[in-house]
Amino acid sequence: MPQALKILNDKGISNIENVSNNLSDKKRLIYKRMINSLDLISDKIKHLRRVYIFYSVPEKSLVQLADIVIQQRVTENTEINFFNNSEEDILILVKGELTCLDKKQRLSFNKNSIIILGLNAPQSVITLKSTTNSVVMKINRFKFFNLLASNNELVKNLFKTMKF
Repeated sequence: MPQALKILNDKGISNIENVSNNLSDKKRLIYKRMINSLDLISDKIKHLRRVYIFYSVPEKSLVQLADIVIQQRVTENTEINFFNNSEEDILILVKGELTCLDKKQRLSFNKNSIIILGLNAPQSVITLKSTTNSVVMKINRFKFFNLLASNNELVKNLFKTMKF
């Protein structure tokens, strides 16, 4: 039932509130969480497609990647940590802007940026700060590279997009 309500809500049906009011409290809570959630696989795939290196990746591979992605809304002036339970994350900035202070300079990342410690963010940086309301996707680095190792199609398409 909630999936049908999500579709109706996306279509802009005017009496969606009347339909949701007729639900039990438990179903209404599920409905509200779903409407406010960024955890739908289709939303994750849509956001991944906007990032240049994932643009031409087949949907089958993106579904596997979306399974290990965690999306998060971040308000302005919130700090985002690269480490989750002592495991390092790769960050993809879907919307907004993030900054960090290195010893030498201030780095800024804009939408659709992939942020990897030691590659485009200095190894000494542990947190990033949002300068605007942002949407960030976090991917556990270990799980991501294990997915790459087991999915030749994904690797082939990533290299094709990067054009070395």
